Amino acid sequence: MKRSMYLLIIPLLVTSCSGHRLNYDKGIIPPVPVNFASVNSMHDDYNSNLQISWTEMTFSLIFSSNRNSFGEDFDFISYGGHIFYDLVNGEFEMRTISKVYGLLEAVNTDNNEFGPYFTADFPYYFPWYKEGEDRRFFYSSDPDGNLDIFCCGYNFGDGEFLASGDPFAVTPLNTEFNEGYLSIHHDAIASRETAYFMSDSDGSYDIYSAVSEEGKLISESTVVTVARSPVLSSSADDKCPYITGNVMVFASDREGGFGGFDLWYSVYGSQGWSAPVNMGSEINTEYDEYRPFVVPTGTWYLNDLMIFSSNRPGGKGGFDLYYVGVPKR
Repeated sequence: MKRSMYLLIIPLLVTSCSGHRLNYDKGIIPPVPVNFASVNSMHDDYNSNLQISWTEMTFSLIFSSNRNSFGEDFDFISYGGHIFYDLVNGEFEMRTISKVYGLLEAVNTDNNEFGPYFTADFPYYFPWYKEGEDRRFFYSSDPDGNLDIFCCGYNFGDGEFLASGDPFAVTPLNTEFNEGYLSIHHDAIASRETAYFMSDSDGSYDIYSAVSEEGKLISESTVVTVARSPVLSSSADDKCPYITGNVMVFASDREGGFGGFDLWYSVYGSQGWSAPVNMGSEINTEYDEYRPFVVPTGTWYLNDLMIFSSNRPGGKGGFDLYYVGVPKR
């Protein structure tokens, strides 16, 4: 008789069958991109971010989509779900249910909203993303025609993201051009936090850094030093930086790719960021791959989880979300 049980101490669905031994002691996320079919639509679905509890095997996914406007304006869409992994046959699955969070009701407007970014995975003592018990949700919107970076405080409880206060523009980073897709890097050696984002203030999109002079929360009064990163930027368009630990992933249509926008990564070390490396033909195609982000899996899985968007053939239409396992770096 077939039996199924959950191991509550690890985020895996363990399936045990009479006469069948467990073939895996840790999870393996598929190394070939899988269409995230349960959340995709016939319209464009991309620019995502994910919060995961590996101990509870649950996640919350937020992404941009123009489905609600039938292909026009982009708003944030949200899903909740569970992660399952079968230790007998090695099958990995992310199961979802539609869920509306109060935070999104606060930040969605009649304009476009892109590039969601939670700070909850970072040390809460750093003041860039803590004021009292609030955490910070960064995103981009275009109320004046160009993209600007915005921030909204939020709290999390009972499976719900709730806004705390009104969204505000991060004016020290915004210009008359397009700025967006903020991500934060913690340099443990220098004990310094640096924000990275994209901007086309020099013509093409480049990756910029911003450092707060006094370590204050980004606000209208914060003084920051902003600089273009010559290592991460090229003469082409370099977009959507996302940092996990000491690894940055981003999208670029620079030379050396497979066509359109490809996904690239760079590793931070004692000499700063390394020269970007293409993520290879198993992930990139002749079409566009966009807004990647990586979620570390700790000791539960042999590789890390990456979610990105692509307009490659075989999807539901436009840009679709995909998930894939990538090497731990």
